[in-house]
Amino acid sequence: MYRVNLRYKDFESLDKNVLFDCEDFNINRDIYEFKNIVIDQCILKDLEIKNEDITFIKIM
Repeated sequence: MYRVNLRYKDFESLDKNVLFDCEDFNINRDIYEFKNIVIDQCILKDLEIKNEDITFIKIM
């Protein structure tokens, strides 16, 4: 499992931080793909985020 700390751009307010765990991830040219995400007691199968929407990312 990987722990991801992500700050994405929110154009209506300040930048927002999101912290989640994922089983696997893939970084393509302009997209981050995360698999089997656990966030706030919810499970998501996959999540894709465009690089242009991220201001900070740390994968541990």
